[in-house]
Amino acid sequence: MIRALLMIALLAGPLPFSQLQAAELVLNGSASYYYLTREYYVAGLYLPAPEQNPDAILSPSTAKRMQLIVSTERWSPRKWAQQWQNNISINNDLSGDTQLQQAVMEFTQFPRDDLQRDDEISIEYQPGGNTRVLLNREAVIESSGVELFNYLLNTWIGKLPPSREFRQQILQQDNSAAAEKNRRLLLTHEIPAARKQLYSGWLNAERAKREREQQMALKAEQEAEKAAQQAEQQRQAEARRLAEERAAREAAEKLARQRAEQLRLAQATAIKAQAERLAKASRQPASNKNAASANNTGSKSAAVLAAEQDYYLQQLQWQLQRQLEAEVSYPAWAKQFAQEGLVEMDLELNRTGEAFNLRPRDESVAKLLITEVQRAVQSAAGKIRISDDLEGQQWPLSVRYLFSLQGAEQQPLTMPQPPKSLQVKKAPPAQQEQLSQSYEEVQRERILSAVEYPKAAQILKKRGLIELQVEILRDGKLGEIKELSNNRHRELTQALINAVKQSAPFPPLPAGLAASGLKFKVSYDFKL
Repeated sequence: MIRALLMIALLAGPLPFSQLQAAELVLNGSASYYYLTREYYVAGLYLPAPEQNPDAILSPSTAKRMQLIVSTERWSPRKWAQQWQNNISINNDLSGDTQLQQAVMEFTQFPRDDLQRDDEISIEYQPGGNTRVLLNREAVIESSGVELFNYLLNTWIGKLPPSREFRQQILQQDNSAAAEKNRRLLLTHEIPAARKQLYSGWLNAERAKREREQQMALKAEQEAEKAAQQAEQQRQAEARRLAEERAAREAAEKLARQRAEQLRLAQATAIKAQAERLAKASRQPASNKNAASANNTGSKSAAVLAAEQDYYLQQLQWQLQRQLEAEVSYPAWAKQFAQEGLVEMDLELNRTGEAFNLRPRDESVAKLLITEVQRAVQSAAGKIRISDDLEGQQWPLSVRYLFSLQGAEQQPLTMPQPPKSLQVKKAPPAQQEQLSQSYEEVQRERILSAVEYPKAAQILKKRGLIELQVEILRDGKLGEIKELSNNRHRELTQALINAVKQSAPFPPLPAGLAASGLKFKVSYDFKL
């Protein structure tokens, strides 16, 4: 209701001063309103005739007007609301009429910005009409009946007015010089040109602000919708990419499985053919060119011979894989480009130690990684020993190497176990000692031949005897390295340790040895 009346008042526009005078009201009394020693406004009460009786003034049949001329330089909305809310609450009973409470709330909150000196607030009432609030003679609030007017007037003449003198001056004329000055100000006051249409300006500013906020909200909504669309497009693109990668990975895995099956069949075919040849050779006279082979095979069945050939082939596969892992070096550029992945490669190996026909099972793996495995295969192939008991001149094999930026370990290697027909009984203690010494001497020479005298140590004329205890496990894997000497030149000790590591992996321990590993001493005298 109040807002509807307010809209009607705003559409009607400012109320001319001459129209206010038409009610023929006279100034009943005037006073200055102070709050904490500071004057905020000059107050005037207009009535049809002078009246001192509050009940008569508050009567709905009495026309009246309150006039406030701001006398302080600045009256903030916060101070305005604080002062009026306090004065209204201590002079009135606010319970009951919800519409009146809303009108009081609007009155205490209508300033959108600071009120300034010479701004004018008027509250007027005509019997049978409504209470109107005007700012610089522009309608601000309209409330039905006289209740709002009386609530506001009670702050001047109620039980707790600003002061007793203020109440007396409002209810009767004061002939003092200060009162005369206030009367002249009230009766002759003109609205500053710059302050006319002040309330409309506030409303227009609020309306413009709301429109800007709406535009910004709309823009933000559009941008959010656009961002959501882009995010959805990116999600779909990422989903397509992942699907393509998954399809490519599944295709690569399928191809790898096919290659692995092809290798298995090729090895099985080769083993079967070798076993048949050996079985046939064993049945021929010992005088022919296969005499040595026939003596080895004796009267073994084709199945036994096939198991033996499979063991020799798997031993060759194991040696190549083990030596490959010692040869591979993670390419620096592959690390720089964050390239990683599993490289599986099929190949052919001939008896002269040449690897050829190298084929990666998954060509989607980074080229740098595939190239490094190819290089390492060529190097490893020339360092392994091919058993004379393995039939044929070339064999299908495969290798694998996992390049991991997180340092994931390689797939564990298990040394192939010979079939029953090739298992060797443990040698007698004396023979075991001979086997151990022979194995140690060969591996010691292998290590010492790999020692490099550090050039910096040579320049600084560092020398001395270095002794280590080296452990080799049954499968030839390097075990513990223990320092036996107490040489003060650390770089010389490290040089011998490096030689040990570079010589690994070692050949498996002789079959006749019962030990799970061997420990032996290696010493090197660094001389200038």
